Amino acid sequence: TVYATHFLLEASKKGYLVPEAMKQSVLNNLRRVARNWKPVTSYYKDSEEATQAYRLYVLALAGSPEMGAMNRLKEMKDLTSMSRWSLASAYALVGREDVAQDLISKTTALPSGYSEYDETFGSDVRDQSIQLMTLCLLDKGKEAATLVEELSKQLSSDDWLSTQETAFAWVALAGYYQQYPAKTGSMQFTYQYAEQQETVRTEKSVWSDRLLEGADPSSSDLVIKNEGETTLYVRAESLAEIPQQDVKESQHKLKLSVTYQTTDGRPLDIASLEQGTNFTAQVLIQNPTALPLRNLVLTEIFPSGWEILNTRFMPTAVSSANSNVSYQDIRDDRVCSYVDHLAPGSHVLVRVNLCAVYPGKFYLPPVSCEAMYDRQIAANTASGMVEVK
Repeated sequence: TVYATHFLLEASKKGYLVPEAMKQSVLNNLRRVARNWKPVTSYYKDSEEATQAYRLYVLALAGSPEMGAMNRLKEMKDLTSMSRWSLASAYALVGREDVAQDLISKTTALPSGYSEYDETFGSDVRDQSIQLMTLCLLDKGKEAATLVEELSKQLSSDDWLSTQETAFAWVALAGYYQQYPAKTGSMQFTYQYAEQQETVRTEKSVWSDRLLEGADPSSSDLVIKNEGETTLYVRAESLAEIPQQDVKESQHKLKLSVTYQTTDGRPLDIASLEQGTNFTAQVLIQNPTALPLRNLVLTEIFPSGWEILNTRFMPTAVSSANSNVSYQDIRDDRVCSYVDHLAPGSHVLVRVNLCAVYPGKFYLPPVSCEAMYDRQIAANTASGMVEVK
């Protein structure tokens, strides 16, 4: 709820239409929860505390600070590092930079990892982003620049990042560059790609050109030399037809199996289907571990020759056979099913009604299931080919 409210506030600041009644409703809810919040003594103590600090930051960002709740949290002993940073941001937003500075001066080194009891989707990248947001509010440009460099390396790398990490990083970096804009002016540079070479001089802030058509991007290097006084930010794009991949079955801390049935429940071989055949894809997700699995997303992408029978309003609607499915997103070519919690040893069954519509041979993408905030929990089926006659 806090995260969604934060999103609504940022969207409203950028000019997107956010209904005022809805915004006030969620802010009233946050104020009520913030006022009544009390620390807990369970395994989730740190998560509850960090969420309260984040809640108070979002309220301050909305111009509706809860000073009483902020002061009570500030006086708590043994506040975690991230709670201090988020709370410091809240104080900075209400003009109490002195209190914010005092809070972050007492913080210890940030944790390098989160246990299975964390419910805030915490990570080093997320925490560094919150730090950067706080440092910008306190106008500590030098310290902020170090974090900007670290976050930029993370975002430009091939490392796996969760949606939470990416979102916080972009919000923090956008705030930094808004407060400390890069030097602007005319661009002057030369570039060379294969046999194409050019010197560019322009007063515009954006320049683009199409390079060689049909060229193999791996056969030549793009060389750019900055001959001006402004910093250049370069983005090179290439378009290509990606060959179909032969994906192998894989399972890590998660079991996944897919079967297909006729409308009357008999097993069905999908390798070759008659045009107009109605059938059901049935996916079984199992938790073989001794710990609960959280925030799982099952992605089923279907061959181009099949169509999803999206008739939610009818008795034969796309549905799950288990209430553990929290939400289902049905699109033109895929169905995404979300499972918030899967207890140890338990399972969830997801059914999707389909129809073989277009004749031809089609690629069958793998069905995959993964934990949205833990890259080590994932499973997928093998890819294949199917035919519609």
